[in-house]
Amino acid sequence: IYSTGEVLTNKVWKGKRVYRKLFEIPALPTSGVETYPHGITDYDEFLPPYGVAEDSGSTFPLPFIFDDMTDWVGVHVTSGDNIRIGVGTNRSSWSATIVLEYTKI
Repeated sequence: IYSTGEVLTNKVWKGKRVYRKLFEIPALPTSGVETYPHGITDYDEFLPPYGVAEDSGSTFPLPFIFDDMTDWVGVHVTSGDNIRIGVGTNRSSWSATIVLEYTKI
């Protein structure tokens, strides 16, 4: 189940139950990196983030790398409780859904 609310999955990571939460990003950055708070306070460890971006009916996996090193979108979770999304070129016309999976303390 994928939801913007916290969902307990059937996965186990390093002996702990895995939870999942979706984040809707209405517009990706025009350049550089932008930070989005995830609001998850009782996590222990995050699994690698992933997601999907959309633009004019086209769908792209996240993270995304294409033709050259300027055509990319990167996603990571910081220790400061944020999702960081970086772009190599203007992606403000793209929206995204980011999936965070994590264990709890």
